[in-house]
Amino acid sequence: MASLSFLPVGIFIGAVGILFQPALWSAVFIKVSDGSFKHSIYKAGLELLYVPISSKVKNRVKSFIDIFIDSAATGIGGILLIAFTAYLGLQVQYISFIVIGFITFWMYLIMRVRREYVHSFRQALEKRSIDLDVQMVNVKDASVVESLVKVLDGQNERQILYALHIVENVKNEEFIPYFRKLLHSPSAEIKVQVLRILNKYEGVDFSTEIEQLLQDESFEVKVQALCYMLHYSQNGRETLFRLLNDSDHHVRSAAFLCIAYEYRDNKEFRERIDAKQVFEQFVDQCYRMDLNENEFLFAKKNMAEVIGTLKIPDLYPFLTNLLNDNSQEVKRAAMRSAGFTRNLEFVPVLIKHLKEKHVRLHARDALKEYGEEIVDILARHFEDQSEDKRIRIEIIRLLASIGSQKSVHVLDNHLGHSDLHVRYETVKALNKLKVRFSNLKLDNQSLHSRIIDEVKYYNWMVGLLPQQKAFSTVEGGDKSSDEYPDGFHLARNLLMNALIEKLDVYLKLIFRLLGLRYSSKEIYNAYLGVVSNKSDLRANAVEFLDNILDADFKRLIIPIIEETAPNLLIQKTRHIHDFNLEIEQKSIQFLLKGEDNWLKVCALYYIAEMKNDTYRDKVLKLEDDTDSLVKETAQYYLERIDTPA
Repeated sequence: MASLSFLPVGIFIGAVGILFQPALWSAVFIKVSDGSFKHSIYKAGLELLYVPISSKVKNRVKSFIDIFIDSAATGIGGILLIAFTAYLGLQVQYISFIVIGFITFWMYLIMRVRREYVHSFRQALEKRSIDLDVQMVNVKDASVVESLVKVLDGQNERQILYALHIVENVKNEEFIPYFRKLLHSPSAEIKVQVLRILNKYEGVDFSTEIEQLLQDESFEVKVQALCYMLHYSQNGRETLFRLLNDSDHHVRSAAFLCIAYEYRDNKEFRERIDAKQVFEQFVDQCYRMDLNENEFLFAKKNMAEVIGTLKIPDLYPFLTNLLNDNSQEVKRAAMRSAGFTRNLEFVPVLIKHLKEKHVRLHARDALKEYGEEIVDILARHFEDQSEDKRIRIEIIRLLASIGSQKSVHVLDNHLGHSDLHVRYETVKALNKLKVRFSNLKLDNQSLHSRIIDEVKYYNWMVGLLPQQKAFSTVEGGDKSSDEYPDGFHLARNLLMNALIEKLDVYLKLIFRLLGLRYSSKEIYNAYLGVVSNKSDLRANAVEFLDNILDADFKRLIIPIIEETAPNLLIQKTRHIHDFNLEIEQKSIQFLLKGEDNWLKVCALYYIAEMKNDTYRDKVLKLEDDTDSLVKETAQYYLERIDTPA
């Protein structure tokens, strides 16, 4: 924390100079000290104080200090100076006494802060709350080193790993004895992390300890040990190529991967070996040797990782074969490597794998590596009507992770997609892009139209609901609902529940769209209030929305969040949208013509259990529907109405 002392010491020297010799140089010295230290050394010291603090707390406190405290303190200082000079009439020398007093208190606070920093740092190590992505830990500070050493010498594996991540980008000789000790840790993860760190300590020989790790059970430990031996052992290169013919296939694979890493990182090594030939020899050796199924799968995963590391185009056809392997584990490894290469020839294969449940996340992660480069390709697949729906949904989710204006444009074009699920995922993806990438521009005009349309659909759903609730007789028939078998009541409940679920989805969709036009956080909080069972929270949410929504939205949305009874809601909104579903037959026909396949299925099952042939002509058009469930239920309806009672 010595950096925090430079600024007060500089001002202290200037204040003492003014006290004993009030001259221009003293004032200039104070000004120079303030200007040179405040925004450099002192600022860096302050930033270090935030390291042990959690990101959530730090962001709030730091903003408050930078925006309010700093400005307020400057203002208060000016007021005090005016008071001391204009009203109390103090001379410059006397003001120096006051300044020296403040600086003395300042230095006292710095010493207290230093002790609290060390305490907080130790707690942060125990809780693993330091943000490693923005790590600024001063490992030259003796107290910090002491805290880290205590953790490295302990038994808590998670804390040790956390401390190793903190020190991986620095070099401090005091840690060496603890690194040696940790090379014998039972944890493979700890040994791997230590081996990565030791590459920075060129002047220290760890060969004896590391050579023993070549026989470690962990494959990753073997690889890192070999990489170390390659650089720091006298016969490292000869040992590495000799191990390519070792009887243990794990050792051979480790040597193979180590060569790939070295080929990637070392230009001289690249010029001296033919990596493609080494790869082909390794593959040939794997096929010739008598490997069991698990060993061969392991070898193929290793081959996939090596190709992704080497990035040699001549080997890409082999990776394509691995992407289509029968083993999910091999596929996942191949997908990771395809993402590393960022070669466009793998994109169609990766997109195809988006529909496979057990590998889709790996396919999506691999495609994410390509970034904006593949947005146009993704758009073409999404717009292809013959494309699998699961793939289209995954493409939407993938676009949400590519922070590009092109991603926004593709999603904007499909805000009005006929499929509710696709539409909802599209809006959800835009929500994520808005939160993660605030620089992206959304099309407010298309959002405005979409919100109005979604409210209209919501009101239509509400209009369908009471037709089912109020049902007593079927149009064109004379049987009451009590005379129907249990299957009819089951079908009726299924349709009712489907309509209620759709209402929930439409309401979420409306609020997600509002979150794109207004503050996402505020709209989300308003949504929580609207769906709350507490009347006061609901009333507050309605009041809030009434104040922030544009007039067009307010006229449409306030009625649907104020009123929960469908019949009353219909009366309130009937004048807004032109819909008239006064009899059940029109309700059913509306569902059968709609775009929601699940509602079609529920409506088909319902009328099938009624055995009402009024809808025969409408259902015949669905007998060859592209959705298999709609098709099967339509056929079920036709069979039911043709079956004698």
